[in-house]
Amino acid sequence: MLKADRVVAELLPRLDGVESGTIVIWQKLDNLSEDSKGFGSSNFNEVMVRASGHIGLVFHRFFVMEKGSRVVRIDFNGIEVEGVNPFGMAVPARQELQEETIPIEGSRVVIQPFVLPHSSKVSKQDYEKCGGEDGYLHNQGFYVYRNRRLIIKSTWFRIMPKTELTKLLRIRIDIPNSLDHLWQLDVKKSSAYPPLPVLVRLKELLPKLSSRGKRPYTKRGTRAISDKVYIWRREFSDGKVSYVINDDHPFVKALVQNEKGEVDAQKLSYLRIISGAFPSDVFHLDVNSDDKAVIVPIAQKDEMENAVRNLIASYRAIGMNYETVRANISQNELPVSGERFEEILKEEFNGRH
Repeated sequence: MLKADRVVAELLPRLDGVESGTIVIWQKLDNLSEDSKGFGSSNFNEVMVRASGHIGLVFHRFFVMEKGSRVVRIDFNGIEVEGVNPFGMAVPARQELQEETIPIEGSRVVIQPFVLPHSSKVSKQDYEKCGGEDGYLHNQGFYVYRNRRLIIKSTWFRIMPKTELTKLLRIRIDIPNSLDHLWQLDVKKSSAYPPLPVLVRLKELLPKLSSRGKRPYTKRGTRAISDKVYIWRREFSDGKVSYVINDDHPFVKALVQNEKGEVDAQKLSYLRIISGAFPSDVFHLDVNSDDKAVIVPIAQKDEMENAVRNLIASYRAIGMNYETVRANISQNELPVSGERFEEILKEEFNGRH
């Protein structure tokens, strides 16, 4: 009967020689037909790529060995699906915070928080990959798994808003199928909402966890935590936080010093006026009130790279060699990634160290 279908007959040999396996065939995809919505082959292929990525995310934990489970392989149109782990790679810069278990009706709900690496701690490629299709701001939040299958992702269950400062925080929640009746699971097992005891505990945990999630950003302005010189300095006094342009940063010095290397008091006063005019109230609204607001740099890539090149040139002009320039500049916050800085440095020294 199955072999009478031409498509099935062509696929069945793929099961030969394997202990177990399942073939899933999608047919009559009316919404993707060219007649219904003008879908061409390129659009269809794009949808298939997105579908494969979705499968890779939903079932990513089945592709790796976990205690008490077997590894599963999924092929999509003959291509092996790559697992998409929303918590990123196990690198030193990723923080795995303390796991917590919530007992409920004889079962356990397990909570595992992660703080993803700051962009300065990993390569640009790895940082963008971990951000996901919709980016870090959208993808922060709880990820609920039922028997290792992802059923709901990137939500704070309305406990708190998505903000720029918490965008690196993602929390895995594992639930067993024995608690389906409490999690308001729909028939497709594609949505859920936590029962009251779990929701109460999540509300208690989030303030502390969100503080940990903000730390990669807030600590960048605290000199006591790092010796790196940042363009903006965070100051805390009398219970108030303010951000000011750092006079010690070489980019800032280049703006306020004259040809003799002396500080131009007038230029410095102008810069401090600009620094004092930082729109903190509007910034607060942007990062806390609008889930869709994404704050991006205004400067173009070539402008930022040229600034770094000029800084390297100024150090070379006073006789510094490759290693000395590298050591001095790497101590400062730069508008390019560490990887790109190394490339520019080699270019400016014509590949000679």
